[in-house]
Amino acid sequence: MTKRRKLRAAWALSTSRSTTASRTTATSARPIGYDIFRQAGLPYPRCNFAKVIVNGQDYGAHINFEPMKKAFFQRKFGNTQGNLYEIEHGEDLVEGSQHMDPLKGISFEGNGPFGDLADLRAAAAVLNMTKAPNNTFPSASQAIDMDNFLRYFSLEILLKHFDGYALNTNNRYLYNDVVAVKNPTVAAGNVRLKSIPSGIDQTLPLLKKMEDLVNTVAKKPSDLSLTEQVAIVRKQLRIVRAGAYQLLDELPPTLGEGLVLRGRATGAVIEASETGTEVHQAGLSGTPAQKWEITAMPGSVNYAAVKGVENQKVVIKSKAYGTYLHVDKLAQGTKVCAVKEEGSAGNGFVLPPMAYLPWTGSRGKDMTATGYCWLQSAETGQSVALVGMGWFLWMGLRERPSFICIEPGDDWVSG
Repeated sequence: MTKRRKLRAAWALSTSRSTTASRTTATSARPIGYDIFRQAGLPYPRCNFAKVIVNGQDYGAHINFEPMKKAFFQRKFGNTQGNLYEIEHGEDLVEGSQHMDPLKGISFEGNGPFGDLADLRAAAAVLNMTKAPNNTFPSASQAIDMDNFLRYFSLEILLKHFDGYALNTNNRYLYNDVVAVKNPTVAAGNVRLKSIPSGIDQTLPLLKKMEDLVNTVAKKPSDLSLTEQVAIVRKQLRIVRAGAYQLLDELPPTLGEGLVLRGRATGAVIEASETGTEVHQAGLSGTPAQKWEITAMPGSVNYAAVKGVENQKVVIKSKAYGTYLHVDKLAQGTKVCAVKEEGSAGNGFVLPPMAYLPWTGSRGKDMTATGYCWLQSAETGQSVALVGMGWFLWMGLRERPSFICIEPGDDWVSG
């Protein structure tokens, strides 16, 4: 290596940050998470993997991510003269945060020459003076780039960033994207705050489940065929996507192919029969009889406003035969069938989300949408369960065998 190249390499290492890639979840979450921020049009630090070798000694894989330096701000904002701040746990611009002074503890990270937090105090004054009784901030857009903020806030929720700003007022940079001045005011346009992600190593917790699954598969190549290994990973991907819709309180869109209702316990799906009165479970094949359409129950609230929301009644209609999934109350709910009568009371179902799996060590309901829900009769309160190869209803209970995953029918994969 030439002297010039050595100097360039040394400079690159001195201006980047790295961390040991010892936790597989953190290893994957950072580069994937930051790339998702990129796709959302938000400022993000570049992040990749690096193998570190010093004087011939291999220090293994590291995460290499871009620091908050002037090159970053020139690339993302075209402005290197704004003030940068780091928001840590409990720090915020609004009253009622962890400290009596909501700005106490916020650290000035440089760029601009004025580190007295005057621009943050100007923003906080506007927010707190105009705070509405319903805890909204109608004047927020005067000091905060709201397009940036809403995208940022939404992505933290989608990525399940339990240690971020949205859920823990932590791990966030604020950049005042203007040329810093000594006495800034909101009215003069001296305050334009934008959020930058930070500390996202604990995001995307479902990645750990997938990584563990892939690692297990890789360790037992003789036990599973390649087709079986691919099917397992694809199934996990479908569950991850269903979990994303669940976080949005929505179901996957019912497109031309309809939706598939797959049981967690057996992997079987609910299938309608050509006779029009029977339903049963079967292995996933992608046939039209396994495709369903979920809409608001007639007389219930508009389905567009209640997708996936607990206790809102829906009807489940066969795409192949036009019949409705039905639980007969007069038969003590011992059988799930299908009927052609559109307005029958037994056609109503609710889909309470299964958002917490206590035996998996999940952290809590808000951050652990699993992609599963119960298929519960609105008429009898019982949940449909796919167990073995027959139909069973749990009498008013919600048990593990009754979890189902709702998947787009055009995305089915055998196995």
